[in-house]
Amino acid sequence: MKLSRRKMAVGILFLTAVFGGLAVTRLARQPGHAGHAEEAALYYCPMHPDYTAARSGECPICHMQLVKREPEQTAAQPAAVAAKGYAAILLSPQKRQLIGVKTSPARKQPLAKKIRTVGLVMVDETRVVHVHPKVEGWIKEIYARYEGDSVKKGQPLFSFYSPDFISVQQEHLTALRLLKELPADAGAQVKESAEKNLEAVRQRLLWWDVTEAQVQELERQGKPSEMLVLVSPMDGIILKKHVWAGEFMERGADFYHIADLSSLWVDARLYELDLPFVRVGQEAVITFEKGTEQALRGKVVFVSPTLDMETRTAVARLEFPNAGGKLKPGMFATAEISVDLGERLVVPAESVLDSGTRQLLFVDKGEGLLEPREVTVGVKGNGLWEIVQGVSEGEPVVVNGNFLVDSESRLKAALEGAAGQGHQHGQ
Repeated sequence: MKLSRRKMAVGILFLTAVFGGLAVTRLARQPGHAGHAEEAALYYCPMHPDYTAARSGECPICHMQLVKREPEQTAAQPAAVAAKGYAAILLSPQKRQLIGVKTSPARKQPLAKKIRTVGLVMVDETRVVHVHPKVEGWIKEIYARYEGDSVKKGQPLFSFYSPDFISVQQEHLTALRLLKELPADAGAQVKESAEKNLEAVRQRLLWWDVTEAQVQELERQGKPSEMLVLVSPMDGIILKKHVWAGEFMERGADFYHIADLSSLWVDARLYELDLPFVRVGQEAVITFEKGTEQALRGKVVFVSPTLDMETRTAVARLEFPNAGGKLKPGMFATAEISVDLGERLVVPAESVLDSGTRQLLFVDKGEGLLEPREVTVGVKGNGLWEIVQGVSEGEPVVVNGNFLVDSESRLKAALEGAAGQGHQHGQ
């Protein structure tokens, strides 16, 4: 009987100890308990904020010394709408100064986007002519000898002998003589027929690129010229030359390419994302490496309607005056197109943290509270981001120190998540 009473007493003491220990443990896990305040002073790794420990020591991942959380990180925070994975944080003035937190208000202002790309200087295809002889013959003398030579309109290029040319000259002189020798009493019909015959032969010479001055000289001398001289149809530069003295000239041979370089094109490659902002007529500026040339101003004259499948780019053709000859076909230049986007709500580009899948920033709510906010951005230009949704005009956003603020916010969110899970297990 005494033994049974002794066993019962020992059992009661054991159960009291067990349930008392559980009660103390559960009480210690309550958020408002004093014991929890000591436990909440967790230590974390600056390199791996997701790792926390109840005591100081080394991080098992990188062996870096653990850092104690600041009291302000565990203080009760006002309710705020935070981005997923982030939490609002409260920073003391001393810590804000240490981190270097600076803010700037979101504001509406004119926004301009500058599109910079590389351009290739090209010949204006509308200012190029090809010189082709329209009769057969033999080249006699070359006057425009080299590629790169400058020529003026009407300047001789080369001379050649052509039996067909001599024959047509004789026809012209015969038609002219018949018209002049008509008797005074010749009928109007006869005179008209002679005039049409002369005009037909004259027009044939002009179609062979014989100039009006050469035809007049033929009529003045009254005898055919042995050589026909082809002249330049425009002022320009000889880009290509395929003619040599003594060569037999076939009808339609490609002898000269002459280009007017007083105005040139710059073909600039635009990425697919920039294409919606570029329009014909917009101003464009080109500069050159090392500042060797002064910036030149031109305009957009053409935007390709198709996209290169490999580079995902399209050509924007820019036109620039080249009176001084500074631009040369084949040169590379840096092209810049300015796009006026009008007035937009903007924040400094430094304030937006872009992860690739979402963008967020931190809004200063006052009294040291920084709130993470997901935003929808629009166009970026001149060091500014357009804010389409997420921030109101006048709200101050963090523009400096936001990477450290970002780490603090994610760390706090991770710790709050861990504490919540621990509380659920304790229940």
